[in-house]
Parts: sequence; structure tokens; C-alpha cells
Amino acid sequence: MGSFGKFAGAVALLAVAGFQSPAAAVVIVPSGLSTFTDTGNETFNSLTVGSTFNGHTNGDATFTGTGTIQQVPNVGGQYAAPLGDETPYLVVRVGQTERITFANGATSLSFFLGSADSYNTFNFYDKDGNSVGSFTGNQLLSPGNGDQEGPATNSFVFFSGDFKYVEFGTGSQNALELDSLSWTPGQITGAVPEPSTWAMMILGFLGVGFLSYRRRSAGPSLRVV
Repeated sequence: MGSFGKFAGAVALLAVAGFQSPAAAVVIVPSGLSTFTDTGNETFNSLTVGSTFNGHTNGDATFTGTGTIQQVPNVGGQYAAPLGDETPYLVVRVGQTERITFANGATSLSFFLGSADSYNTFNFYDKDGNSVGSFTGNQLLSPGNGDQEGPATNSFVFFSGDFKYVEFGTGSQNALELDSLSWTPGQITGAVPEPSTWAMMILGFLGVGFLSYRRRSAGPSLRVV
């Protein structure tokens, strides 16, 4: 292989490697905030208690699913308000899910989680539907035993990363309860070319440059008149 072929191959490999930059995985950021405050982008206060939380839009966030809006008093075996929360909050029960989709993605999410259970699930996905983070209630607030009165299982939870949507669920037992949602919008502006596309573009430019170089270095050609 000539020097140009070796160089072009190296450039192609660098192009493929350089543009494979997956979204940052979602991680838990410790908060230490166990006192409920009714603040955030979405507090559910304007919604009807008992209604299904589906099709609601708040800024760049759209909520879809079968979760419901509830408020004290608690209903045994069904749901219980997060500790200190007397305002409307979101409940996801057995067989229900709730999804938040962000128009331009998001880079952080927080909420006040009530009586965290090990079977509560929190799954984050990128714009292509790939998982970028998956957590259970006991991973967020240990021991995740559903205690309704202790600060260890009733606290604000913070996440950081790059994601397009998040889904809440509760497995085969009731229930997941949360309130005071906040998020930081992302900046998804359009499709990014595939690595192979970048490589072909670069090789194309190199090819044009190489042909020009060969023509110049060949010197004047003999022409028969």
C-alpha cells in the first residue's frame, strides 16, 4: 500500500473513532435533602386529583402514561403521600407507567421521592431508545423498604446525564409516589452524521487533493500534433 493509502486509512479510523461520542450515562447525584418543598418545574398543583396524567405538556416536557394525580389522605395498599407533602403528587401503581419526553432532551432531573421501594423503577433513554441509566428505589434511597415516615426513604433525588425521556414504573407491587419535578433542558438540534459518513467525506476530500497533487507533480505531458 502506498503512502497515500496508509494515510487515508489512518484518517478513516480516526474519523470513526473520533465521532463515536455516545451520550453521557445518567448517574445519581447525592442530595441530602430530605425535607419536602413544593417547588420545581412541575408540582402537579394545577391538576385534578384522581385524574390520569396523560398528554400534559409543561414547557419542553410532555407527560404520557397511566399514572394518576392523588393527594392526602392516604389509601392503604394503594398509595401514600411523600413525607410532609399535602399537595397533589404523582402516583404510579401496578400495571401503570409514566413517561416524560423532553423535546430537546435533558441533562438533569430531580424530584421528591416518597416511601421508596425496591420495586420502584426509573429508566432513562437517549433519542434512539437506548438505555443510558436504570435504577430501582433502593438504589436511590436505601434501604428502599417503603417506610412512609422516615427521611431515609423520603427525600429529593437528583440525576445528571444526557437523556431524551425517562419512564417510571413499580413492578408488581404498589406504588411509586413523587412530587416537585425539576429538569434542565438539553440541546438536541438535529441528527449527527454517522461515523462512516464522516469517514467517506474525509476520504473524498483527500482523494480530490491527491489527484490534484498527482497532476501537478507529473509535469507537462507530450502532445503529438
